[in-house]
Amino acid sequence: MIILLFAVQNEIDLDQAVDAINSLSNPLIYILLFLVIFLTLLVLTSRNIIRPMKKKHFEEKRELEFQNARLSALFAELDPNPLVRIDDNGEIIHFNDSAAELLSEPDLMGRKIDEIITNVQFNPAELISNDKSIQHLEKIGERYFSITIKGIKFLNIAQIYFHDITQRKQYEDDLKTYQQKLRNLSRDIQNKTEEERKRLAGELHDSVGQQLSLLKLKVQQQSSLSDEKEIDLLDTVDGITNEVRSILYQLRPKVLDELGLGAAVTSLVERISNETGIKGEVSITGRDFRYEQFIEMNIFRIIQEALNNIIKHSEANEFFIQLLFSEDSLKVMVTDDGIGFDAEGHLPGSTGVGGYGMINMMERVESLNGTIKIESNKNEGTVIIIELKNIGEAGKYD
Repeated sequence: MIILLFAVQNEIDLDQAVDAINSLSNPLIYILLFLVIFLTLLVLTSRNIIRPMKKKHFEEKRELEFQNARLSALFAELDPNPLVRIDDNGEIIHFNDSAAELLSEPDLMGRKIDEIITNVQFNPAELISNDKSIQHLEKIGERYFSITIKGIKFLNIAQIYFHDITQRKQYEDDLKTYQQKLRNLSRDIQNKTEEERKRLAGELHDSVGQQLSLLKLKVQQQSSLSDEKEIDLLDTVDGITNEVRSILYQLRPKVLDELGLGAAVTSLVERISNETGIKGEVSITGRDFRYEQFIEMNIFRIIQEALNNIIKHSEANEFFIQLLFSEDSLKVMVTDDGIGFDAEGHLPGSTGVGGYGMINMMERVESLNGTIKIESNKNEGTVIIIELKNIGEAGKYD
């Protein structure tokens, strides 16, 4: 076409132009011929080489997958742990000798898996289609098994692995038993300590307290002393008496035995506010129930320890205690506006160093089967939340 136009524009004879196009010396003929040959080879190559190669690659890949599956099946047969395969309907399609021995059945074929694994509900088809796995603990006979159910989509099956954890379960049960024994021992020690404190408080009150009262009476009856010396001596006796009363209160607050937890905490807060100048308040919600003596004393000691920490470390100006009573539960909240601290770093078991007071509080809460939560940040104060549930059972132990 280009040559024809060129011929017309340059007034060249049309026959000469056609001859030029058909001439073997025309390069366009060779270019067109090359394009035709190239496209033909491309089509033939795609049909006869590329597609077969793709098909061969796909078949090799699938064969490799099945080889791996067969190899996996072989290992499963040799696995000493029980193994079961199920289809998407939950029917057993394969099992090894260990599984037959575990379930005491030589032929498990066709049985539903939910007849064997009874304590967990699952959909085999969903596990298989999503390649998902679940784990479950099941007791079979006298042994405990950790069961893993794994869906395998490309094989359209799920494999169930049974791992015997009876020994580990026994260790865990033994550990729980030892922990309970330690809690009971701690409770016994706390009881003995409180009994000894009560005995010492009684002796101090009956002996030292009475002796101080008699001493004060005799001083007042002495006429040989000057008024100034008498007043000085009486002040000394009063100071010793107050100190003994304070020791008695620390050993065993009498108001706790006589009036209960609410009155004892209120008295403690008033004493601390008067002695330290830190303003304290108590809020009591619900009826002030009386619990077992062991429970009331431990709760009082927990609150006492929390207030000791406020006095020693918080630099607080105010603190607030809230008691929420019910017949079988108690919630205690202790808050202050102090400098706060890194609560996590001071808890037992953390990398920080937890104080003995904190450990003592937690042990007492644990002995009452309760929970304790401590929230604190630097310069944002501290909140301690203690929750005791089923408190009527907390004082009972083996």
